[in-house]
Amino acid sequence: EIKDAGECTHSTLGVETNATLVDLLSKSSDTNRYVRDIIFPTRGYSCTVDDTLALDDVELVIGSVCYKRVHPDHMSVYDFTYWTLEDTHPGNMVAAMEGEYNPIMKWMDLDNNVFLTYPSFPSGDVPNHSIGRWNTHSTKFPMLGRFGDTVLFVDLPNEIRLDEVAQHFGESSSIGGSGVVVCG
Repeated sequence: EIKDAGECTHSTLGVETNATLVDLLSKSSDTNRYVRDIIFPTRGYSCTVDDTLALDDVELVIGSVCYKRVHPDHMSVYDFTYWTLEDTHPGNMVAAMEGEYNPIMKWMDLDNNVFLTYPSFPSGDVPNHSIGRWNTHSTKFPMLGRFGDTVLFVDLPNEIRLDEVAQHFGESSSIGGSGVVVCG
């Protein structure tokens, strides 16, 4: 995740690890302004052996920018239509029986908010969901891109390439046209 340098504390890393990460981040062609994906291990780069555990929670300040390591799905944009159906998400049927809002759709229905934050810790009436639960169920949701990415319409999953989606973004569902959809 990309933040202002003042929002982070530079992690103490070995010289080799620090040089590797700075070089990979600096040379990255990723243009997303919210997250930066880098691939490691990469030929020609290495880390200090003692830094293996430190990399789980690293914050690296380069100039005025902080790069914070986050979960690989952080800021990813998914289609959660599947989990809005009554018999898919474990809480949907319970919510319906109790006269409550659908636990997936309520964020949009009540707050007009398109962000669904994974509840990895309890808050309000939302119980804790372990990351293992995400790992088990995330394959049911087509990934559309990352927040801030520009995605070509033709690169969207088939179930999303609908006429209604194309029209919403001012495109045609045919192969022609610019076919650009922006996540965020």
